[in-house]
Amino acid sequence: MGISQVLRRLVFDPLAMHSTSFIWSPDWLPRTALPHDRNGNLRKNWNRPARLLHEAAEKRNSPISNWRYGEYAAVVQELAGTSLPNMILPNAASSMVTSANDYA
Repeated sequence: MGISQVLRRLVFDPLAMHSTSFIWSPDWLPRTALPHDRNGNLRKNWNRPARLLHEAAEKRNSPISNWRYGEYAAVVQELAGTSLPNMILPNAASSMVTSANDYA
């Protein structure tokens, strides 16, 4: 069981946090507040890391939620040429995404 599944089962589902994950999902785009830079311009490619992971999961025919560290590390190595921990999503220390309703 991957970290996403464990946290979903132990934390997010019991707290009814249905729009919370450690990897942004393209399904959430209609309810996503899009990021802007300090000049008010929409940031380009803001969802690229998550989008690439979802594409890799589709090619591997394996949902991201099932992945363990080794699978993330392999995909990140293929995509970015590094498997440094801070380049890997989900990163329990920094990559949680949630909605305003879930956060409240």
